[in-house]
This record gives sequence, structure tokens and C-alpha cells, in this order.
Amino acid sequence: LLVFGTLWYEKASQSIEYNAIDYSEQLMGQVNSQLDGYFSDLERITYPLLLHPQIQTFMKLAPEEQYDRFLVSKKISDELFPSITFGRPDIYGLSIVSNSGIATSSYSDFAGKESYELYKNAVLGERNYRIVGADYMETTPVLTIARKFLDTVSYQSSGMLIIHVRLNEIIKICEKIKLGDT
Repeated sequence: LLVFGTLWYEKASQSIEYNAIDYSEQLMGQVNSQLDGYFSDLERITYPLLLHPQIQTFMKLAPEEQYDRFLVSKKISDELFPSITFGRPDIYGLSIVSNSGIATSSYSDFAGKESYELYKNAVLGERNYRIVGADYMETTPVLTIARKFLDTVSYQSSGMLIIHVRLNEIIKICEKIKLGDT
């Protein structure tokens, strides 16, 4: 009877362990799939900004061209940012920063300049897209993503797009994950 009890205990423990591993793999696979889809969608909706003529003009401005910078920044803020953020409560804000140090933002000009200082070295090497980290914007927890702008003529980096995504929206994606066939 003791041998039978020991054997049953080992088999039951092994079965529980395998089930736990299997369920964990299912959960991780679903989380990865959902988040990959979310970030791919974010890349897709921001792609038109990379090629937009107003953005390309903005990237070529020098810091001393203040009036032109004001005009182009206003057009970007009035026309381009709303086209990306409309209907997207997950996006807290967008900032565009050029390699020459000028910046504009969908939520404040100061934030654009601050984004430049914080993230000017965020995208390194051949990578075009990088999750920089989590932080707070005012009192809202955000996940910050940096995306490189390429000049349409030289194909060299001319600046970057900083996307601040509300972290609670990413948490909502993860909360939807369930075990089993989904």
C-alpha cells in the first residue's frame, strides 16, 4: 500500500507540474500574440507620419528658423496628430524630435523639448523601433516607444517619433487573456 501511495503521489505531482507548465506556455503565447498585434497596429497607424511631407520639412528645419518651425509645428499639431490619436484612448501623446534638437508634441511644446532630451539616444544602430520604458506623464503611467524617422531622400535618420501609450490599456489587453482555446 505504501508503494502504491508513493507511486500515485509521484505521478500526480508530475501531472500537475506538466499541466502548470502547459498552461503557463498557453498564457505566455496568448500574451505575446496579443501584444505583438497591438504593437504592430501601433507601427501601422504611425507609418504615414514617417513619410508625410510636413514631417520631412520639420526634420530639416534648423533651430534658428523659429517662425518656420512655429508654422510647421502648428500644422502638425492641428492636422497630423489628431489623425493618429482620434479614437485611440490608448495613446497618451506623440512627440516628434529632430536630430537638430527641435521638437513638437501633441500635448505640450515643453513636453516635446523634454522628449528630445530624454530620448535623443534611445534608438541605436539599425533598429527603427524600440520600447524605451515605463514612466509617468503627469499622473498617468505610460509606456514610451521610440520610432526612428528616416529622410526620404538620404534614408538617414533625421529624428524620431516618441509615442506615449497609457499603460492601463496594455494591462487591459493582458487581462483579456484566458486559458483554453481562444
